[in-house]
Amino acid sequence: MRAPGIGRRALRLLLAGVFLLAACGRAESPRITPTPFQLRVAADASLGPLPRALLDAYSSVRPNAGFAVQTMNAAAALEAVSTGRVDLALVGSAVDGSASTLWTREFGYEGIAVIAHPGNPLTTLTLPQLRDIFSGARSRWSDVGAPTLGDIDLAVRDPGDSGRAAFDAQVMGNVRLSSNALILSSFEIAINLAAAQPTAISYAPASRLTGTVTNQVKVLAIDGLLPNAAGIANGSYPIARPLQIATRAEPGGEARELVAWVLSAPGQRILTSHGFVAEGDLRR
Repeated sequence: MRAPGIGRRALRLLLAGVFLLAACGRAESPRITPTPFQLRVAADASLGPLPRALLDAYSSVRPNAGFAVQTMNAAAALEAVSTGRVDLALVGSAVDGSASTLWTREFGYEGIAVIAHPGNPLTTLTLPQLRDIFSGARSRWSDVGAPTLGDIDLAVRDPGDSGRAAFDAQVMGNVRLSSNALILSSFEIAINLAAAQPTAISYAPASRLTGTVTNQVKVLAIDGLLPNAAGIANGSYPIARPLQIATRAEPGGEARELVAWVLSAPGQRILTSHGFVAEGDLRR
């Protein structure tokens, strides 16, 4: 008589185990491994660490994302997009209409700061004075109120640089640049020149004038305005460049996802943390 009782207990335990296993099976969801992908990106060298910071932050939320990054000037970056050598470019602005056949989307803004030696007694120039200086119409510092400095030494970036494109368009217009201007290969050299040469004047991205650099050069106001975030956002500061993503055609797939993320709040926070003005803050 005892054997049937033992059988029933064993059966109950067996059934409980079966139900438990079934419940566990229903709770477990299938795991889908995201497919890895890689985008080829051309990064404008004048944007400094910003492109890599954006891509690294995106990779932290999309671990399957990979990027092959080439750093070059803006003109070369846009040419690489137009010929299909890269999938997209992160650049400071269009250069000589080279982006006219590309799909572009602005994602931020940055001021271009006019820089001089810390010992320069001037604090501000008018936009016409700045144009006259870089055209050579005013070749001595005494022409703009600094009689002790002597001749003006001009320094500019190479024509393929996006900061140069913004400066030429918004300061020079149709006026020819002086043939005496030194053409420098990087903004770092421009900053070093202004820091070392009392008679020099040049320009650099405002986002690069941070930390110890702020004590090495003097940022000259233009029409009384400095290239701060408020002046760039409302358009009152006269020398600024848009930041653009460029592709051959309207992006789809993973490239489109990246563009959307750069324009999202997390992406825009990366911009502001690096000294740029977020696209959503523009009030032009």
